[in-house]
This record gives sequence, structure tokens and C-alpha cells, in this order.
Amino acid sequence: MTADGSIVQLLVRHVAPPAVTVVIGGALTYLLFPMLQAGFERTRQRHRRRGELAETIAEGFQHYIAAWRRLRAIARLERSRSLSAEERELKSSFVLQRNETRDALVASLCRCRFYFSEKAWHELDEFMDWDESQASKRLDELPPLEDWRRREERIVRCLKREL
Repeated sequence: MTADGSIVQLLVRHVAPPAVTVVIGGALTYLLFPMLQAGFERTRQRHRRRGELAETIAEGFQHYIAAWRRLRAIARLERSRSLSAEERELKSSFVLQRNETRDALVASLCRCRFYFSEKAWHELDEFMDWDESQASKRLDELPPLEDWRRREERIVRCLKREL
């Protein structure tokens, strides 16, 4: 025993508060840290996925516009003269390439709904509606390729702002 009181009183006064703090702090750390870490990891993965998707879309636009350029070039040739069998086959392959690149681009644009804001969705929907309206036109009725490029630029700029 001491002059101030018993050993139990000393322990309760001087040891118990820090011990309780350590136990509660340890428990909170044990429970909260994994939750915070999981949230951080989800955010990091989402940000990484956004970047990958934006890159895929930018690349998809390049392939899609190139496919249109090839198709339009052979259509100009066709207006000036009859195409050979080989050139007709080439034109068919260009149509197929254009369709495949469009399908891939549209699929990527649709995935944006999971990762980007409604403002971005508006830009994407506007492009897809416009592009769909071009599909029913003959090649000589299509707008210039710069129209596709301007729309690509708006979409990529919008996605880039959200990265």
C-alpha cells in the first residue's frame, strides 16, 4: 500500500485510462482500417478503369474514323469508274471493318455509363444518335470526316476532365 491509497486505486487512476484507450483504439483500428483500405482500393481501381476506358475510346475513335476514311476513298474511286473484282472485295472488307470498329466503339461508350458522370453520358448519347443517323446515308451524302473528329474531340475532352 501507498500513502495515497491501495495498489488497486493507483491502477484504476493511472493505468486503466491508457489501457482502455489502447484497447478501444486497437479495436477501432482493427475494424476501421480494413474498411478504409477497401474503400481506397475501390476508388483506385475505379480511377484506373476510367483511364483505361478513356484510352480505349480514344483508340476506338481512331480506328472508326480510319475505317470511314478508307470506305469513302473507295467510294470516290467507284464514282469515277467501275471497280474491279478485287476492289469490290476490298470495299466489302472496308464496310466490314467500319461495322466492326463501330460496334467496338459503341460498346466502349456504353461501358462509360458505369464510370463517368451523366454529363459525359449526354455527350456519348448525342454522338451515338448522330452516328446512327449517318448509317442510313449513302457515302456521298455523309458529312466530312472532320465532323466525326470534332465529336471525338468533345467526348475525349469530356472524359479527360473526369479523370
